Amino acid sequence: MPALQKKQGHDAEKNKQVHSWLMQNFQLTDCDTLGQSNTKTDILGRHGPHEVRFSLKYPSGKNCQVWLPTLKSLVEQVPYLKPVYTHLMKWLGTNDNHLFEEWVRLEKLNVNANEQRRQRLGSDKVLGFHQVLNCFDLATKDGSLLRPMLRARGEEDPVNFIVWINKTKPGIEVIDAEAFEQWIRKHGVWKNSADRKGQNYNIWCMVEGRKIFHLQMKGSGVSDYHAPMFHIHNNWPKSLVIKSDSTFTIRR
Repeated sequence: MPALQKKQGHDAEKNKQVHSWLMQNFQLTDCDTLGQSNTKTDILGRHGPHEVRFSLKYPSGKNCQVWLPTLKSLVEQVPYLKPVYTHLMKWLGTNDNHLFEEWVRLEKLNVNANEQRRQRLGSDKVLGFHQVLNCFDLATKDGSLLRPMLRARGEEDPVNFIVWINKTKPGIEVIDAEAFEQWIRKHGVWKNSADRKGQNYNIWCMVEGRKIFHLQMKGSGVSDYHAPMFHIHNNWPKSLVIKSDSTFTIRR
């Protein structure tokens, strides 16, 4: 399924209907697909000599994956998270059986069957886990977490607009990426999941009462099984939507 979703996303980035709609609504002279694994810009538009960068989200539900770094890469790109590297490693888990058993033995922990199977600790079993939330708050407020998650990888120019198209129902929305980032930086707070089942295994970024991001362990496939996986939710205020069309659909 992830391979199919990836293909569908790439197909949407190349879709001529999408390009045509963006060109018409943003007065672009041309539009090219740019999406690669090392970029946040999926579609590059031009208005004369000026570039306009779009990040396309094409989910089947209300959220979609937005970033899947390794833990090492995450803390390298977001320095505020370096002090809680060990906390995050325990929370995300390990493929090393002996290391997991050592965590449990040294701290005399009583892990449940799910934690044992996934070789990870719930946040209630990671001493000082509140520091993780504090560090995420700091990294959100200064933008160092939001830039690689939403707008740019490395030296890439930042995304100007985020485009949201749902696979299962009509509609397209475009939000101003800079205004969205500033809204999150001003109001974003990270908390443990409010969902009882996932309370100790997911953390949420709440912005003025709206769930905008959640972070979970990847937990599927073979490679990067314990990697931090960030998802974005389309719960932004309508005031951030600058272009939309409730009838837009991608013909198949």
